[in-house]
Amino acid sequence: MPASASRFDALAAFERELVSFGLVLPRGGLVADGKIHKLDDQHHHRKNNKAGWYVLREARSGVLFGVAKSFYRPESGKLNWNSRGEKKLTPADQKDFAEIRRKAAAQEAEDYRLGAETAEMVWAAATPCTSHPYLERKGVQSHGLRVNAKGELLVPARDFDGNLRGVQREAERRTAQA
Repeated sequence: MPASASRFDALAAFERELVSFGLVLPRGGLVADGKIHKLDDQHHHRKNNKAGWYVLREARSGVLFGVAKSFYRPESGKLNWNSRGEKKLTPADQKDFAEIRRKAAAQEAEDYRLGAETAEMVWAAATPCTSHPYLERKGVQSHGLRVNAKGELLVPARDFDGNLRGVQREAERRTAQA
């Protein structure tokens, strides 16, 4: 794609690449925010499968750089794309994208830290439980799970070192009364 191509044309070109790669475009259009966005894979047997993803970033120079992959079809490889249509980016663009990736990694680490901090507060405020309707339905014991003030069963998500990283909440399922 020529350097004079508009951002709209560049986005349209990446959309065409995603479709030819076998991914279904999102309803709201593509977003160049450097974050992972899940997409459906048109080759998957289920609709709404979220078996693919893309990341689209924009350099200071205005060049867009996109990456996409399908979890369902790992043999299809990874789609690497840039709005210049070149196999290699310029050294200035490479430097720019390295900085963008560094900032994104730092933001992700901060988000994980804040998530773990929130999980610790939620876990500390909860009380240990020995039974819960969810556990009874599943026919399992508590094994140290907790319940929050809303009555939700809390299941800790820990990393390999045993650090609390998140908390899964299981609400008591309510049945409709006739």
